[in-house]
Amino acid sequence: MKQALRSLIQYHGFTGLWKGLMPTLLRDVPFSAIYWVSYEQLKASYIRRHQYSKQPSLVHNFLFGSLAGSVAALVTTPFDIVKTLRQIDVAENEIMKSPPTRSQSTKTILNQLLTSKGYRALFTGLAPRLIKVAPSCAIMITSYELGKRYFVSKNTATLQELMREQESRELNRSMGDEQVDPL
Repeated sequence: MKQALRSLIQYHGFTGLWKGLMPTLLRDVPFSAIYWVSYEQLKASYIRRHQYSKQPSLVHNFLFGSLAGSVAALVTTPFDIVKTLRQIDVAENEIMKSPPTRSQSTKTILNQLLTSKGYRALFTGLAPRLIKVAPSCAIMITSYELGKRYFVSKNTATLQELMREQESRELNRSMGDEQVDPL
């Protein structure tokens, strides 16, 4: 690991540490956008279906998170494939070789993959990715919603206490104004 890091910095400088950033962003940014929009749509649909009278249970949050994560994983799997191939290419050509050769661009890797193996290749490993992503997203969103409920209830209790104290001060102040000093 140290040798690979040294080699990368020696031949590419510190900017070499960010090789592969673009394919990672091409996967992660759309994933997050698709995930959160899907989750919020599922949650809003549930609330509308219950005529705005009921919030989803933690079980519903778990299911919505799993489904939203699955949709996001399905859509972004091609970017994950390209990112992985790019990482392998960088490792083989720029880190392991001495002297290093230039690795292929993300676009070149995508074009070669489509030409040699077709569109199905873009979804290689989808099942294992779904097996990993769906429960991870379900657990994450359930934890998020649980934490949100806790802090909302805690903040609500604190706010109610502050309002009672404020009302008490105002009542005491108004009672003090009405009292006339006997002297």
